[in-house]
Amino acid sequence: MKKKIYIAMFFVAPIVCFLLAWVTKMPIYGGCIDASDIAVFVVSIICGPWVGLTCGVGVALSDIVCGGYTIAIFSGIISSVVGVACGYLYKHTFVSFSVRACKILAILCAYGVSTVLWAGASFLVIKDAYSALMLVLLKALIGLCCALLAYFILPKVPHIFDDERWNKDNNC
Repeated sequence: MKKKIYIAMFFVAPIVCFLLAWVTKMPIYGGCIDASDIAVFVVSIICGPWVGLTCGVGVALSDIVCGGYTIAIFSGIISSVVGVACGYLYKHTFVSFSVRACKILAILCAYGVSTVLWAGASFLVIKDAYSALMLVLLKALIGLCCALLAYFILPKVPHIFDDERWNKDNNC
């Protein structure tokens, strides 16, 4: 049963990311900002890094639907990298910590990766340095808010897939 749910998550995760990115998309300074990072963080922690990899497809599709063709490839790649990083850090790197600390560290590290990658992508795509800097700052602020929201959403969502730590320390 868990294997069927895991396979279904490969199709559900991009749809969830697409819908959240599409609904919260705001064009600003020659780029777009959205709250899709919430879904990327939550999906990658619950389902693991490989399902987190598929989140980039949904985010890129939302950019294409909204007309952001120039940034779509960057947002897809960045969301995929953030999903893999967050899922991998949670499942493999910070395993000696409690569940709460592991979630915080995985989300914050993935948020840092996202901010650095968005800085590079913004300066590549947007020609005006002021607009690119403002987009990076706004994306970093939105990303931090998404990280906080994802952390507060995660205790309410059951861990579906083989997380032994959840059974030991489910008080968070």
